[in-house]
Amino acid sequence: MSEPTDNRERVLGLLRRYGQNTCSFQALERGLSYWFDGDDACVAYADTGGAWIAAGEPICADERIEPVARRFCAAARERGRRPRFFALEREVGDDIARLHIGMQPVWNPQDWPDTLRGKRSLR
Repeated sequence: MSEPTDNRERVLGLLRRYGQNTCSFQALERGLSYWFDGDDACVAYADTGGAWIAAGEPICADERIEPVARRFCAAARERGRRPRFFALEREVGDDIARLHIGMQPVWNPQDWPDTLRGKRSLR
């Protein structure tokens, strides 16, 4: 486990390469720690003393999200912490604990005219 200030540039590089979610860049907030899985994957998290709360999903290639999340969970448990993910936007398995806070709206601007035609209340 590294101090956040020691690895911010490394995390920023991963974010530039893989950061695509609404809260990806929250990984740079002060007070977070970083768990790295090799040179191309990272999880930003807060250690509460009883849990490691990940700030979003792992920062890595899409095909590595689930395996990195599982290894992060194993690392947390090895250190006596409960692993949790906050704002994990994809399904990664029922055995990975997540804090669900709502749904993020998604819309395609090209579909907006059809949406307006179908909903009088939006006009």
